[in-house]
Amino acid sequence: MLTLLALIHVAVPLLRRSCRSIPLDGPTKDALSVAHRAAASAAETLRLLPDLAPELHEEKIEAAGDVLRVRLAKSSVPGRWISHVHAMPSLEIVVCLLGDGEQRPSDPAKVSLVYSEAGDEAVALYASEDEGAFALRAGAEAPTSVEVGRPPASDVSNVLCIPGEWCKQINDLVIHLQQTGLGMPLSLKRAAGGSCTEGLLDIMLGKADIYCLPPAFCVPQQCPPAEVLCAFELLLRESGGSMGTVYGDTVDLMAALDDPIYIATSGVPKTGVLACVDVMENYLVRAMSSAFRPPKAAIDTLLDRKRLSGEFDGYTGPVSLIDEDGGELSL
Repeated sequence: MLTLLALIHVAVPLLRRSCRSIPLDGPTKDALSVAHRAAASAAETLRLLPDLAPELHEEKIEAAGDVLRVRLAKSSVPGRWISHVHAMPSLEIVVCLLGDGEQRPSDPAKVSLVYSEAGDEAVALYASEDEGAFALRAGAEAPTSVEVGRPPASDVSNVLCIPGEWCKQINDLVIHLQQTGLGMPLSLKRAAGGSCTEGLLDIMLGKADIYCLPPAFCVPQQCPPAEVLCAFELLLRESGGSMGTVYGDTVDLMAALDDPIYIATSGVPKTGVLACVDVMENYLVRAMSSAFRPPKAAIDTLLDRKRLSGEFDGYTGPVSLIDEDGGELSL
């Protein structure tokens, strides 16, 4: 215990110096192998935390996440290190190494490490590009390779993880999936809340097949932090899964990282998130695009009403600008 706290005390200033000294060039293949081994070592270290976490205050838990970040930074791998620590009600730590975000804004992560005690067991997930994804569970002697969808979460249905709060659009999605074509047997897993990795972690651990975060105009909810999305994008990519918007587009993760705070009109809340095994993505996007149709602008709604009443035939005619006094402005 004292050794860990002493390491924490030294680690924070080291972290600040390390982060300033790391260049932003993309890591090389050899460097990624070094970082992959460092992530595996950090995942092993994290297995000690469940016994220690109850004795640590919140700020010490945050410092424990910084210790892991320093451990990875000491591998001298070039890139940009980002991290997120979620301490209450359960400990969750995310550390991620980004490569060239300008060239690859939707998949910038090169190395990811996720540790969570939010479920019924503590688990550490780590991955690096082209090296695969691995899970190290509490009590396990060695890590196991992760492949999304194998085995499936259920033998009789596809498990869809959705927010805890219901809305009409989610109802439309469920009906579409169950009744279109041959129909898809579904089991719903409602998010309990309080976890920054919930749903995405279920996909990686085989407890869900589909993760759906609807756009914010459907149901107000808390989106996963951008650092968490970056980490899971790589974990999913390396394990046969995919992550994008509910409309089938890629998520601009670099833009999300630069947003100081999520608002309803910013990228991730506006477009939602879909994560699943990659072979299911196109099918699910068709269903979600139909269910989560963006609301029309006020002017379009007004014109629709006028068309129905016969006041507007669809032709606007010449356009002119009028000032507040009623005078016409020149274009």
